[in-house]
Amino acid sequence: MQNRPDLYVPFVYLLAAIPYAWLGLSAWRERPAIAIKPFVWTMLGMSLWSFTYGVEIFFTSLPIKVFIAKIEYFGIVSIPIFLLLFSLEFIGKSHLLNRRRRSLLWAFPLLILLLVWTNEYHHLMWSGETVITISGLSLLNIEYGPFFWIHVVFTYIIVLIASLLLIREFVHRPGAYRIQISLIILGILIPWVGSLIFITKINPIQNLDITPLFFLPIGLGLSWAIQRYRALEILPLEHLSVLKNMKDGVIVLNSDQRVLYLNPIAEKLFNRTDDNTIGQPFAFVSEIYQGKLASYLTGGEQRAEILIGEGEQAKVFEATVSPVPSQNESQAAVGPDRVITLHDITQRKEAEKAISRRELIMSAIGLAAEQFLKESTWEHNIPGVLEKLGQAADISRVYVFMNYSDEQGRTFTSQCYEWASPGVLPQINNRNLQHINLSEIGFKRWEDQLSSGEPIYGIVNNFPESEQEMLKEQGILSMALLPIFVDNRWWGFIGFDECKYERNWTGTELEALHIAANIFGSAEMRARTEQKLLRRQRTLNLLHEIVLVSLQSDDLLSMSQTLVDRLEELIGADGCFLSLWNENNQQTIPLAAYGPYKDTYRSIVTKPGELTFTKSALNIRQTLAIEDTSSTPYAEPYIVQNFSARSVLALPLISGKKKIGAIMLSFNKTHRFQPEEIAISEQAAGLIALALEKFQAMEQAQRRAHTSETLRKASAAITETLETSEAVTRILEQLNQVVPSESASVQLLDGNQLKIVGGRGWENPSDVIGVSFPVPGDNPNSVVLESGKPYILPEAWKVYDQFKNPPHDHIRSWLGVPLTIQNKIIGLLAIDSTEANHFTEEDASLASTFADQVAVVLENTRIFKETQGQAITDSLTGIYNRRGLFQIGEFEFQRARRINRSFSAMLLDIDRFKRINDHYGHATGDQALRGLVEYCRNGSRSVDLICRYGGEEFVILLPETPIEAAKQVAERLRLSIMENPIATDSGPLRITVSVGVAEANSLDTLQKLIERADEALYDAKHAGRNCVRAKNSI
Repeated sequence: MQNRPDLYVPFVYLLAAIPYAWLGLSAWRERPAIAIKPFVWTMLGMSLWSFTYGVEIFFTSLPIKVFIAKIEYFGIVSIPIFLLLFSLEFIGKSHLLNRRRRSLLWAFPLLILLLVWTNEYHHLMWSGETVITISGLSLLNIEYGPFFWIHVVFTYIIVLIASLLLIREFVHRPGAYRIQISLIILGILIPWVGSLIFITKINPIQNLDITPLFFLPIGLGLSWAIQRYRALEILPLEHLSVLKNMKDGVIVLNSDQRVLYLNPIAEKLFNRTDDNTIGQPFAFVSEIYQGKLASYLTGGEQRAEILIGEGEQAKVFEATVSPVPSQNESQAAVGPDRVITLHDITQRKEAEKAISRRELIMSAIGLAAEQFLKESTWEHNIPGVLEKLGQAADISRVYVFMNYSDEQGRTFTSQCYEWASPGVLPQINNRNLQHINLSEIGFKRWEDQLSSGEPIYGIVNNFPESEQEMLKEQGILSMALLPIFVDNRWWGFIGFDECKYERNWTGTELEALHIAANIFGSAEMRARTEQKLLRRQRTLNLLHEIVLVSLQSDDLLSMSQTLVDRLEELIGADGCFLSLWNENNQQTIPLAAYGPYKDTYRSIVTKPGELTFTKSALNIRQTLAIEDTSSTPYAEPYIVQNFSARSVLALPLISGKKKIGAIMLSFNKTHRFQPEEIAISEQAAGLIALALEKFQAMEQAQRRAHTSETLRKASAAITETLETSEAVTRILEQLNQVVPSESASVQLLDGNQLKIVGGRGWENPSDVIGVSFPVPGDNPNSVVLESGKPYILPEAWKVYDQFKNPPHDHIRSWLGVPLTIQNKIIGLLAIDSTEANHFTEEDASLASTFADQVAVVLENTRIFKETQGQAITDSLTGIYNRRGLFQIGEFEFQRARRINRSFSAMLLDIDRFKRINDHYGHATGDQALRGLVEYCRNGSRSVDLICRYGGEEFVILLPETPIEAAKQVAERLRLSIMENPIATDSGPLRITVSVGVAEANSLDTLQKLIERADEALYDAKHAGRNCVRAKNSI
């Protein structure tokens, strides 16, 4: 067969007809892909052409060859037309060929067919035909007529038009479509290259038409493209232009749910490209979304909402699935394509969500308002309200910061309340959110905007870097802060934190949150209003109490203390001070205080003329509202520094023209006084001024009556005794009732000296009693004696140095009053105070009246003492005898018992005194007794009482001396007597003594005390004499 080309060449053409037919039928099964019908007819035309041409070559008869050639023309004339129709359908322009235009397009091919079959009559297609043998092939040799060439030109024009349409489509199509179009263009052009080779007879075997064979590889390639790239599943270009420029994502599916097109928006959404998507099943794009939309891909237009993306990048899309009717009848028969339009409705959904949140927030605000209105103490409802707001706003954390000012007026803020959603770390215990100054920690922008009423909101990453670090430490991604104003002043702010994602706040949400902030401000304002009303009622009640206290109380100090204790409640002050005013000395007199200075305020001494808040308020005669005491001109700096008050409200107490004193309400922190506070305080001050004036008048009357009664009692009390020490004690007791003082003394003239014979108010009276002052001398006592008038020293230590040293260094002011009898000054009363400027002229007058009446009694006491002294003194030794011991000693004993002081007795006896009398005589014995007494005087104090108990026994009473000290005194005295011989007429005489010591207990009498000392003496005698033994109290 290899040597018979006349057999295998025809066989090749006949064989080529089979794939053409198979390609056409296979393509038919791919319906409803576009341009399938023209493609099928093209392949069938090629199959007819190839088959008949192979038969033509096989036969050698000219008539048969001519007849078969005429049949070939059914394929030859139709193939270009079907290729054009294929191109138009492929690019979506088939609608341009209506029925009339299609008829005109087919008119010329039909004319050619008519001319071919009637060529014998006109020879327009070919003028002659012969059979020639070339390379063993019997081929038809035709002499072509004019219409043949017209048909060739027409065919090439049709092919060129189809190619140009596809080339244009190639330029405008996306990448995936270009592969398809390029294959189709090659499939059209290459076969006609074979046609040119045949017509120009430049092929190796002339007159052999190779055009049918050139179609075969291209046909196979197109078939592969249809299967591999879904080459015929393609959208028209004009549709692509529209879809490409749409702002929504678009996916076009055919009836088999294969992707025909994705516009750039859809590519970005699904992270796919048209190169690897077109022609693929929709599930290839995304199984998730294909499953969600599967139920919407049938029937008419349908809509669904789907969420595309994850996390922060997730967006909500409205998917509209719309059927697309085809103008191609064959395509319309198998079902419409569908366009899935993905419209981004994220903002709309967020807006709807924001509106929903706003409604929820407004509902929560309504509940909050209801709760806040139920109770005036609204603060304990805040946690519940924050929880409702947080849940309504779908937020991670909600909190409230409150502002306050320090002493320098700087604004600080602290987080006071918080609600955190589950899984979010609360920050209520974060110390970095307590007592913070926004400007100092880099948040000055917050302070400026919030104090101006502007909110702060947004994503933290967009905040200034100085703010981000602290916020990110709390896990905040987005936040909104709304200022809270109360009475037009920035009170604090409410904050909303989002810690899960970067949230963009809408105007609707911010409006609702702003309303929430206003609710908090209104609640605080309402609470303040109620507090004002309660404070007003409390003020009225307090004023009523002031009136009652002033009417019912009969003691100025207790009334004053009660008033200051209650006055601090008036405006919530930290302290309250009440002072009186001495107009004569221009001096402030502290009276009572509330707070830490309650116990010490009255002890404060101010100097005459010294600038104080009291003096300033009285001089100006109006209230002083001092918000910063550190720079006040109304008080001495040292006074301000001694108190912790930083703000003071000084209220003058004036009744008519009389200046009574002032009230000071103090605050430890800087306080801005409100007009209402000042008005309430002034009202209270007016009532207190009237009450104090009444008290002062009553006190003066009571004092005059009290003075008269005291003078009467003092005279009666002094008259009851003629003992000087007891008389002095009673004088000073009564004197303290007339003129209150810390200490006082009675001083009597003894030659050219004044001697203190009694005192009151000293820790150790023995240090004072017996002290003498020379007269005349550099002391105030001399001034009193020389002038014969009372003498007041307001600041004693500044005039006389002795008031700077013990035991008089506690005296700050001094009053001396002469004691006169029959125009003769016998001494003076000295009254001491630890307060400077304590005594007044009225005190001096009262003390003078008192002194005149008691001077006579003191003189009588002195005379009586001189007379009595002769009966109670031992004539041999000059000390008290046994009678004197019990008379004088009992007085000292009872005095010690009265002031609860120690009291000891010492009984001593000369060892073997009888031997001295027997050996040296009684004269020497008497000298020994007098020498012993002298040793006792030298070894004891002036306050100690030395008595001869009988014979050679002596008693020494030791006031304010405990047992241990008494034993030391006794031992020291025993050693002194033993070591120092007594000078006598018989020469130096050494003696020893035995001593018994006892201390009084609460049940002792003086007699029992001496008896216990005698028992101790007995023990000393039996212990070998010349020793000291003590008898403890039982």
